[in-house]
Amino acid sequence: MLTVRELISLPELNNISCVVAENWLDTEISGCSVMEFSESIRWVKRKELVLTSGRVFETDELLQRRLIVELKECGCAALGVKVRGFLKDIPRAMIEEAKNQQLPILVIPFYYAFSKIGEIVYHRSFLQSLTEIQQGEVLVESLGTMFFRHLGLDAMLKKLSIDTGYTLMVTDIKYNIISLHTSAEYSHIFAKGTDTVLEPVWNSNFFTGAERKEGQVYRYINFKIDGKPYRFFVQALPDYSGCLCIPVEQGELDKGLHRLIDKSATILALELARGEHVHRGASSDYFLDFLREDSEKGEMEIVRLCSIYGFPYQYKRVCIVFKIDQVESDYSREKIKDDFQKILFKEWGRNIRTYLCAGIGVMAAFLMFKDEVSTFHAEQMAQKSAMSFVEEKKIDNIFISAGISRCHKRVSGIRQAFRECMEALNLRQLEGGTNTVFQYQDAVVYHMLCRLSRDELNSIYQDKVKVLGDYDRKNDTKLTETLKIYYDSHFNITAAAEKLYIHRNTMRQRLEKISELLNAEPDLSDCGYSLYLGLCVWRLLVQNQENDGDNGYLRFTDGEETGGRER
Repeated sequence: MLTVRELISLPELNNISCVVAENWLDTEISGCSVMEFSESIRWVKRKELVLTSGRVFETDELLQRRLIVELKECGCAALGVKVRGFLKDIPRAMIEEAKNQQLPILVIPFYYAFSKIGEIVYHRSFLQSLTEIQQGEVLVESLGTMFFRHLGLDAMLKKLSIDTGYTLMVTDIKYNIISLHTSAEYSHIFAKGTDTVLEPVWNSNFFTGAERKEGQVYRYINFKIDGKPYRFFVQALPDYSGCLCIPVEQGELDKGLHRLIDKSATILALELARGEHVHRGASSDYFLDFLREDSEKGEMEIVRLCSIYGFPYQYKRVCIVFKIDQVESDYSREKIKDDFQKILFKEWGRNIRTYLCAGIGVMAAFLMFKDEVSTFHAEQMAQKSAMSFVEEKKIDNIFISAGISRCHKRVSGIRQAFRECMEALNLRQLEGGTNTVFQYQDAVVYHMLCRLSRDELNSIYQDKVKVLGDYDRKNDTKLTETLKIYYDSHFNITAAAEKLYIHRNTMRQRLEKISELLNAEPDLSDCGYSLYLGLCVWRLLVQNQENDGDNGYLRFTDGEETGGRER
């Protein structure tokens, strides 16, 4: 329940002071009433805060003392007296009697309306009577009402700050403060208001790679304010137009408050978008969070986000995603981005426009091209740039792998390009070898097969390749793998033998056995392409089996077993 001390500590009532019996300020308040006639005392209830202008006892010392005694007997929580109206100050007789009776007397400045104090008392009592979930629903509903009444971001943030008791601020994507409301604890730190500069501390985990909770992106960041570091909880607004920041000295944000912030963030984002506060024309590593999102977004929404983050969506583009395991600090990530820009300038001068965003262990680079540049040429330029960058970083003992998308023009293709890069990187193990740069087009067969159901994959496998898998399982051989390597080597026996670390003659003997089992020449038969699809399915299923932690033979839906070595 709300106490007298908590009430006068609220930001909207912080000019109310106690002149006597301060040790009784922790008395709980159950309600509020106004007393302007001496007879009103008979209706005062236990634990009520009684408010008066002093008119009833302005010059009557005996009445002043009697009222204090009777209020204490009634169980009154405190007496609030408005000054500079009927009374210039609290009468001495009342202070003396209140000290004897241990009844707190509050000095209320003339500009506080009793109705407002009563509203605050009952609203706080109402909130405390609700469950945590109900409190959140009431607050979110209030924010929604404020949004439709066009009360503004400052009023909404103030409401959220007062009801939660936390200092809250909304910033743009560069952490410039747009709106701020502080608790008493942090008021001296943010004495400059929205002019306060938040300086991210190097090596603070504030790039992508942050945690996600129920679709929201959040992280804990260290900022310097006037040279002194402070720890903040930072949550990206749903449309990535800004952040909601809360100072948190240690530990994690309370789970109940976290849920409330999640619900409130959407309304704050709408209000921010409606105003003129959105920072535009600058790239941001938060764009990587948008690329990774699974939720569907319309073209107009994507265009708006691109406008906010300075992404030139009008150009055709090829995406390159670099996986960089050794780079974790903010400084290292910025250096990696700068180094790649230098490679591009060295290779192509100013003929390519770029957009970069980095996170922990990953950097996405979009290469922009004018319409007159052909799709084929754009993809080749991206491949050459990626290979040059990977080779240069090897000299610095930084080992990078890269996935390259197809060339896209449509706005909806921005996230599609990023997904293609990730698919290329995820499927790189299927090809084997020492390559570190992978184009989506190079594994187009696998990308098509990945969209089929398990039953459809089984059917393709069993049509052509199952006979080889059965033979491998029974005789502990590797004919299926041999044929796959033979195809990947473009039917070059010498190259395939080298990859398998076997003699050319051994390779020929295996191919003869494969021809016998298939009853066809694998490289010349009419069924060559369907056979290759079967081999790709075999490789895909083997890889999936290994990723699941099962390195034995494959298990299929019809109970058949094939491929690999029996355990």
